[in-house]
Amino acid sequence: MKKSEGIPLENITGRETEGLPETAPLSYMEQRAAFINAGRPIPDKKVYRLNKVSPKRAAKIEAQRGVIINPNEFFAYHMKHSVPVCDECGMEASWLLDPIYEKVWRACHHHVLPKRKTMFPSLRDNLQNHMVLFPSFGGKLCGCHGFAESSWYNASTMKTWPKMVQIFIDLYPSIPQTEWKSIPEILLPYINGLIK
Repeated sequence: MKKSEGIPLENITGRETEGLPETAPLSYMEQRAAFINAGRPIPDKKVYRLNKVSPKRAAKIEAQRGVIINPNEFFAYHMKHSVPVCDECGMEASWLLDPIYEKVWRACHHHVLPKRKTMFPSLRDNLQNHMVLFPSFGGKLCGCHGFAESSWYNASTMKTWPKMVQIFIDLYPSIPQTEWKSIPEILLPYINGLIK
């Protein structure tokens, strides 16, 4: 049988062949079914997946991060080495060291430069990016943590503002250029002498 003649229909499709020539051209789907039924399946297309971040870029990001540890280790380190006294108002709460208040004590550790993905994710686990500021915890604590995080203007009115600025100045060299857009305007005057 020549290629142009096609494949006999009764062997493949089982459709009525009355009135049709013995070999009629097949549609693509009929040809595909015939090929698969003949024991020669069509190979699947190879799927290619790209890395979300290239290995070279991942190494560069790691090099820019400074003193890096696991975020859980960040909190564990500060929970172990910090004293339960609010840096802003001086309120003492030694009861926070009791294991039942572990989650509250963890919430007392404030990231001076926010660790959110849209702000400064590269500094989320930098040990220098830290202060002890108590949350309100139902009125049992001072709430300085929430006040500091409510806005940069509110943070600038706090007693600990000079310490926050110093932490920012120390961390500025390790902030990647992609995160410079997140630096709040209130901190820009402090970096004029730092940019070379």
